[in-house]
Amino acid sequence: MRGPGWTSEALLTLDALVDGPVHPPFSVDAALELALARPLPVRTQRRVVAVVGATGTADVARVLAWAAEHDIEVVVLGVGGGHAARSGDRPVVALSLTRADRTVADPARGTVRAGVGAAWAAVRRVAVDAAPRPSTAFARPGTVAAALGATTLRGATVVTGDGVVHTLPGPGCATELWWALRAHPGAVGVVTAVVLDARYTTAVMPRERTAAAELLRLVQLSRRHDPAGLLGVPHPL
Repeated sequence: MRGPGWTSEALLTLDALVDGPVHPPFSVDAALELALARPLPVRTQRRVVAVVGATGTADVARVLAWAAEHDIEVVVLGVGGGHAARSGDRPVVALSLTRADRTVADPARGTVRAGVGAAWAAVRRVAVDAAPRPSTAFARPGTVAAALGATTLRGATVVTGDGVVHTLPGPGCATELWWALRAHPGAVGVVTAVVLDARYTTAVMPRERTAAAELLRLVQLSRRHDPAGLLGVPHPL
């Protein structure tokens, strides 16, 4: 049971947990964060208790762990995939990843690791350190979040709804999560960073609608890694 003052207490707790800012709902700062992403359904907006500007993977993991403890849903703003609109009555935390924008080149592997909030222009600048002639696929507007899977992926960091951080590709369950990321970016877990090959350009093919069998597999994966249903159920694009 959530009594009077619960929202204020939640804001204070979240502010102490994460490195990024925590904004109260309906504040000017919250409105600015929300304006950078696709509008939330009205019924979801009404249940938002906080808007968190995560700075990276650690912040995302902390928010999800806290949300699981308090039975709160988490809506990720502007990062791939998408989930079905929620129709329940649980409070919602809106999570922005625009500040997860660190980019690092790895010359030995010819790759660039980029947070999903990084601008493609920044990725391209850093890519020069990884390859003399970086992939032309980096010459695009917007941020990495808007084009997950549109370039040569070599790896990623995903935080699932149970608060576990997965480095992909990897052994065990990470193999399935790697498939999910490539089939439908953002559908299972929260993608916080990707590893991109700076040397090669691949043809960017239009994404086809997710097949029924693939969607079922994605839903099963989502439920396995998010038993509390914090992130909702994936739906086809």
